[in-house]
Amino acid sequence: MTTRARPTVEIDPATRPLKFADELAARAATRPMRKGERTQALLRWATVVVLEERRPAEVSIELITERAGVSRAAFYQYFDSGLAVIRDVLLEFQRSLISRMDAVPRGPDAYASIIATHRMYVPYYAVNAALIEAIRELHGSMPELYAEKDAVNEVWAQRIAASAARARRTRVTPRLLLEVYALQSMVDDLLRQIYVLGNRNIVLLAPDQESLIITISDLWHRALYA
Repeated sequence: MTTRARPTVEIDPATRPLKFADELAARAATRPMRKGERTQALLRWATVVVLEERRPAEVSIELITERAGVSRAAFYQYFDSGLAVIRDVLLEFQRSLISRMDAVPRGPDAYASIIATHRMYVPYYAVNAALIEAIRELHGSMPELYAEKDAVNEVWAQRIAASAARARRTRVTPRLLLEVYALQSMVDDLLRQIYVLGNRNIVLLAPDQESLIITISDLWHRALYA
């Protein structure tokens, strides 16, 4: 069984919630829904909420339906299994990130654009850290999730490398792309240490998000544009 097609509902970027569970709730509230559509939306929202509280291996259909307030029979009208709905919502979560990054306004110069991107990404990671970690944990059993993640990283690596190449008055080289990928990995691992693992040594060095954003942005700018 496959999930039924859902119309995409656009949300004003200025009021779009950072937390993905809140984004799903806001999207569902933007238009009237038939009973079946509302049930499916509730199940998808409930799956995200349960994933925020538990590791993927601990998520069950019972937990999802209890949180959604619907029956197990209703669940199977839309999804084959718990893994199917987890896959569905995590793939959409990653596509949501792409649209958010696309919506970040370009600044008057490279540094301003880097700051603007991190001012979106760092708070987004912070409130959705459990979902990002779930994708990491499901790498083996759901390779399509990591393939989507890799696709996101590739799109942004190419864009950033092209910008850096223009600033250097050169072309995009394998070395430049590798530098960008290294910076991406550095940021993701640093944020994981803070927002997933709670590494106290690092947390104490970044007492607020703005100082963290400035530090990360300075590193990106020096590495690629200095």
